[in-house]
Amino acid sequence: MEATGRLRTEDELAKVGKGYTNFTAFNESGTLVFTYTSDGFGVWDSSGKKYCSASDTGNGTVALSPNGRWLAAGIVNGANSISVWNLQTAIATCGIVSGNKIQ
Repeated sequence: MEATGRLRTEDELAKVGKGYTNFTAFNESGTLVFTYTSDGFGVWDSSGKKYCSASDTGNGTVALSPNGRWLAAGIVNGANSISVWNLQTAIATCGIVSGNKIQ
């Protein structure tokens, strides 16, 4: 079987967001999907359930640190400015908590 054989529409687990997409990433455990679409920044579970979103978080240029600790976004009309958030703190407002640690 070819590696691409599993990338068929009927094998999709979920679709998240709508419109154009500038960014998408999983958290370290693979249980959350972070997106930046035409609706703004969003946090989803891997089945497609939307936990929360924030419009106008940035200009769509987003990066997640390799260790999953930081989220950075280019500011709308901000020239060389970048906003940086502690990812755990930022998604705490979504109510995604397992024990004392956000997954």
